[in-house]
Amino acid sequence: MKKTIFKLMILVVGVSGFQSCRKGDNDPLIALKTRKQRLTGEWKVFEMGTTYKENGEVIYVELVENDSLKTGFSSVTYTNTYNFKKDGTFENTEVEDGDTYVEKGNWAFLGKNKEAGIKNKEYITLNTTNFINPNSSSTYNNFEDGGFVNYEIYRLQDKFMELHYLKTVKDEETGNIEETKTAIILKK
Repeated sequence: MKKTIFKLMILVVGVSGFQSCRKGDNDPLIALKTRKQRLTGEWKVFEMGTTYKENGEVIYVELVENDSLKTGFSSVTYTNTYNFKKDGTFENTEVEDGDTYVEKGNWAFLGKNKEAGIKNKEYITLNTTNFINPNSSSTYNNFEDGGFVNYEIYRLQDKFMELHYLKTVKDEETGNIEETKTAIILKK
């Protein structure tokens, strides 16, 4: 009887230890890899929806499904891949109708912010330091403003990730412009 109770206690402590590694509310209950280990690697955007609003009214919508980008009534071939490296660097490659755009920079998890209700490693920040645009044949380095973008990691599994993004820009002439994005990304 004592052995059974002892084994049960070890099981409860072990499972609660795995549970404490869970950062996002939608992450797996038991994960054998850390968030960094799950994030590191090559990812392909499978589905992404972006909505632009001006003063609460939708003015523009983009939808990525499989390998196409739809805006209004037009559709073009499109792929978007991310490579997150262990050393804290990333590369984002977008191919739109044959034109390749490459963004490089650094990534990091954001820390806990009790006032904002953010848990440790619940958000990821991407700091673009280099951007290659084929249309202008130029490379941009060392952005003055930093080129930071923060994504909420809504769900992070070993081969599946869902990111959310919200950005509001206040413009004196046009009012508030809001961009929201939800992306489903699969590990290659």
